[in-house]
Amino acid sequence: MHKQGLWFLAAVSLSIVLSCGDLRAQDLELVLLAPLGMICEDVDFSVVEQSAFKDQNMPEGLIRRAGWGARFPKGDMVFDRNYKTIVVHHTQTPSVLGYRGGESVRAIQDYHMDKNKWSDIGYHYLVGPEGKYYEGRAEGLLGSHCPPNEGRLGLNLIGDFSKGRDTLGTVQRRKLVELLKYFCAKYCIRTEEIKGHRDLDPSDCPGDNVYNLLPQIRRQVCGPL
Repeated sequence: MHKQGLWFLAAVSLSIVLSCGDLRAQDLELVLLAPLGMICEDVDFSVVEQSAFKDQNMPEGLIRRAGWGARFPKGDMVFDRNYKTIVVHHTQTPSVLGYRGGESVRAIQDYHMDKNKWSDIGYHYLVGPEGKYYEGRAEGLLGSHCPPNEGRLGLNLIGDFSKGRDTLGTVQRRKLVELLKYFCAKYCIRTEEIKGHRDLDPSDCPGDNVYNLLPQIRRQVCGPL
């Protein structure tokens, strides 16, 4: 039995069959969540899935935490699911050329946990240059990417998009738009609340080569893919 940090307070999977005329419900999952803002410490997650917020409608290409070899979170985790803003970041390190798939994501998590002393990787999702995207800190948990973090879902583009460095490729941009469209619909977030990190915090992030594209990207989110 092991402790996996806080992904959700409790989940009980029910395998039942209900019959009422033509109505049948099978394999329902009941998820019990703690109140928003609640801090929990040691919860045993050995018999439950990592995330309570799995959704069959998520864009293709998701790499779950187990897929990139994530470490278990440490310390207290705080619930926060009332997202009002999506914050776009870039990693700066690694650059697009330095990207090594899950190895790069693990390195980011190590830096956040060991150097910054955070409970886990700071972002909720990270988007690779090839269009894969990685589950970071679970949805429903307060991130560590743009203080004060409350109500802010963090999406990170892997690459250095500073002026004169990487440019945002077609595939990576398309995945970003897909994710923005998905999360805006899921949480009823207005497209004007898609922000660059620098809009909310003293920072050059997400780099000029992404930040200057955000007006176009917001328009894409409003339209068909």
